[in-house]
Amino acid sequence: MLTLKPVLLLNGISSFITGIILVTVPTSVATLFGIEHNAPFIYAGAFLIAFALFVLRTALSKTASLLHLKLISFLDILWVVASLALVAADGSRISVLGNVIIIAIAAWVAMMAVLQSRASRQKLVADRV
Repeated sequence: MLTLKPVLLLNGISSFITGIILVTVPTSVATLFGIEHNAPFIYAGAFLIAFALFVLRTALSKTASLLHLKLISFLDILWVVASLALVAADGSRISVLGNVIIIAIAAWVAMMAVLQSRASRQKLVADRV
């Protein structure tokens, strides 16, 4: 079982890389998704970079705040719900590949949330002993 720090590092690094891609080549990503406007990708990328820095800061801190861990998991779950809602509501406006990418990323983020939750519980139990 993964411990909390590696899971948070993985979440932070993958979020940062995704954010950088979205911010640096938004037009290419928009084209891939079959969308004319690139602004949503820039905004999502900026959010992901900020989120990633917060996650990485939490991962590298000596003691991870329970509030920070809950916030990270909440934002991960919110990302998954928003992604599924986007595909359900506007999936027909997005390319098939774009929909597949959205769902794949949502699955990755859901996995991060589950692993973080498990690792957080293990950490809490270990801290109590």
